[in-house]
Amino acid sequence: MSFCPLVHFYLLLVSSVANANQAGRGFIQINPQGNPIPHSDSPSELSQTKVVSVFHQIHCLNMIRRSLSASVANPTEFHYLIPQLYRHWDHCFDYVRQALMCAADATLENLETRADGKTLLASVDGWGTTHMCRDYQEVVEWAAAHRATDEGGID
Repeated sequence: MSFCPLVHFYLLLVSSVANANQAGRGFIQINPQGNPIPHSDSPSELSQTKVVSVFHQIHCLNMIRRSLSASVANPTEFHYLIPQLYRHWDHCFDYVRQALMCAADATLENLETRADGKTLLASVDGWGTTHMCRDYQEVVEWAAAHRATDEGGID
């Protein structure tokens, strides 16, 4: 997959959040041996519930995006939210940092070029470089099939 800039990142993220976790919110049930079990309508046992990391990561990215958007849209009132959000921000930034380090994508990215084709040696945007990616839709479908709840959304 090649990374490319998105004009409407907000719409893609909101769509990812809504669709990524439409059923189960990323929570799955496992049996006592640690194997995932298919979804059933019986109540979930919290001691046998786990969450798929990518959905937690998307939640954190969305939390950061929503906070930044609110701070820009209404800076005079946003500062009142900071005490309630600070701990969540701290967690989300550190969690996303650790997830990136864990994945450690070692793809060699191309340097950014000008319209005339001259390479800018000190600039990289990451666009147009091919990466090896997991099939995200397969993860979404697997998590839905093994969901612990019928609740939806990541928020």
